[in-house]
Amino acid sequence: MAILRPPYDMAKLNDLIQRYLADNGLTARAFAERVDMSYPTLLSLINKGHVPRKVEHREAIRAALGLDPAAWAGALASSSRDGVQLPSEGPLNLQQMIVKALYANGFSEQTFARSSGIPYPTLLGVTRKGALPRTDTIERMAEGLNLDPDELNRAVERSRQLRREDAPEVTMAADSGGESSPVQRLSALLKRRGLSLAAFAREHEIPYLALMRVVTTGSHPHRDEVLEQLAKALAMTDTQPSDSDTERAGADAPVTPLQAALRKLIDDRHLTMKAFAELADLSVLTATRLVKQGTLPSRAATHQKLRTLLNLSESAYTDLLARSAGPAGTPVASEEGDDFQHRETDEIVPQGDNASALYRRSDLARDAGKDPKAQVVDIIGRLNPRQLQALHQFLVTML
Repeated sequence: MAILRPPYDMAKLNDLIQRYLADNGLTARAFAERVDMSYPTLLSLINKGHVPRKVEHREAIRAALGLDPAAWAGALASSSRDGVQLPSEGPLNLQQMIVKALYANGFSEQTFARSSGIPYPTLLGVTRKGALPRTDTIERMAEGLNLDPDELNRAVERSRQLRREDAPEVTMAADSGGESSPVQRLSALLKRRGLSLAAFAREHEIPYLALMRVVTTGSHPHRDEVLEQLAKALAMTDTQPSDSDTERAGADAPVTPLQAALRKLIDDRHLTMKAFAELADLSVLTATRLVKQGTLPSRAATHQKLRTLLNLSESAYTDLLARSAGPAGTPVASEEGDDFQHRETDEIVPQGDNASALYRRSDLARDAGKDPKAQVVDIIGRLNPRQLQALHQFLVTML
């Protein structure tokens, strides 16, 4: 059935069904009876492109259309909400590989999440948004879908490369106010400090959607309080040194050789801390302590990741580590030490002022059986004023 043509299987499922009905002189109701599907469900698929969730309905449609698994995967992928395109030739990224294997093997996201034990939101992040999950999650996906390890590693690396090279930037709207206009000042500020728009919004407690509307359209916020918050934030940042200025001022502070090597890698590749953490397959907290505090991890797996990232031989990395742990460096943290409490797989031990927050979190877990409304009221009652204000701003942006 030569419907899908290279280089991309662009045809959507509803287009294929409409073509099939026209070629065979069938009505939608007759086709619904043939695939044992309710007539309204089929109409929703044909008219709105809503793919049925039940696996048996999908398989019945595939069999009726006579599509092989690869063509079926391409049709389903292009029919998804975000329209993932599967190339007939060439390398695949992780999202494309998982989507293709998922649909070709007759899975939906829900059925595969249940069979593999991978959280459903995590799986949706990969198939819908192209997110890169942790290494153990990728391995579980590969095992459940019977993927070739070498091809999977290439797909993961391609996804990381695309993320580094093609990360979209916020396009600032043209503003007639010149260099001193709020939009231009905000654009320059974000570039100077290396901040994302979301990070700036969180730092100054400005609703993200309202701020996005300002920078993309150039229009002033509709709410006076948002305009006042933005004006205050710009006035404050104009008189305060930026993070990059602070880092340059402290550039003469002693750093370990390993810390210097990691900083040079980040500067050469123009990475943010989050991008560096993803590239190294580490948590952001671990990456921050390695780069900014110079703390040395004790886990062998983390050392292996750093050695691979720095492209060093085992002997060269051992020498670098020895010089970093010398008298002028930071000692390697022990498992019981206070310097490096966090581990990617260990439980965080409460310390100081953070202990109460962790204990509150455990209290919420014990209260999970309560009535949801009562629990929400209880949670709101535990928020401090700043958290309450942040919750209020978030809810306002949703209305």
